[in-house]
Amino acid sequence: MRTTLSGRAAILALLALLPGCYESDRHSPTETEFQSALELTAAATSIPADGFSNVDLIAKLSPDAATDRRMIDFSTDAGTFVGAPSTDPKKISVPIDTTGQARVQLQSERVVRTAEVTATVSNAPGLVKRVQINFRPVNPGDAIQVHTSTATAPADGATLTRVSATIPASLPGDRLVTFKTNLGLFASTDTRTDTATADASNVASLDLKSELTTGEARITASINGSSAETNLNFTNALPQDILVTTDKPAILANRADEAVVTVRLLRQVGTPSLRQVVRLRLVKAGTTEDLDFLLRSIEPSNEEGIVTAKIVAGTLAYTGPATILASVNGVSRVGQVNIEILAPPPVTP
Repeated sequence: MRTTLSGRAAILALLALLPGCYESDRHSPTETEFQSALELTAAATSIPADGFSNVDLIAKLSPDAATDRRMIDFSTDAGTFVGAPSTDPKKISVPIDTTGQARVQLQSERVVRTAEVTATVSNAPGLVKRVQINFRPVNPGDAIQVHTSTATAPADGATLTRVSATIPASLPGDRLVTFKTNLGLFASTDTRTDTATADASNVASLDLKSELTTGEARITASINGSSAETNLNFTNALPQDILVTTDKPAILANRADEAVVTVRLLRQVGTPSLRQVVRLRLVKAGTTEDLDFLLRSIEPSNEEGIVTAKIVAGTLAYTGPATILASVNGVSRVGQVNIEILAPPPVTP
């Protein structure tokens, strides 16, 4: 039978690992043939230099190797091996399995550099293979990712939005994620900073409660010196109902008698956003005909959704029942309350 050069090399390399073979110099394989008996491969050529990411490495021998040549000794000049002795985590010895493979995991360090991993066969010190793994600069997305359950939420002081951070399964330590926001409050503590521990699915979550202020919240999640950021837009929470009351049932049409009008802006959930602008009108009862009045003062809505105004009826030819109307731009509902317009008493000489 004719054997090709590559086939001969493989056979000689295999024989080099078998007991009792090549004890005579005239049968010794060449260096190339000898080295081909060992293979070393890595699942990736680079990993983040974050101190916890790792890469799988596999050394492969013939499954028929001699009993005293079935142990692979791994070493590295950077990073550490997962499961290696704490006294020397840069070295580990692993026996080959029934398929001739020995597997290890190299964990990165927090320095951007290149690690050289060496694999040798026990009792065959000249049989060596090397591979290089780059510890690259950390991309925040490699260490932690953060997102919200929705992109927008009403600024009503009550709506909860779930904020979730996902971390790598290999992350060591207590897996405690720190969340921060510049707008809104974390519901569990009513503060802008809170923490949560990642669960079995590698996710840490908190609920962010909206405030009454509109704007964009910048939310960060941090762990082990790595951070990720996302945004949540708090939109204007308009009122769904408008109630109007006055401090008196009637007002004199003399440009002096004053009535205090209280407008309450309501929502089914929470409170309308701060500084809602209310428009007031005075009309004849049962019509849309405007009557003359003076608006002495009015302020945008407060944290309770209340607007207080002071009005004075003008000098009117009309006296009788009137209606105060209160509306907010963008809201179809209009609040109203009735008030009587009274003729001023005659001036006595």
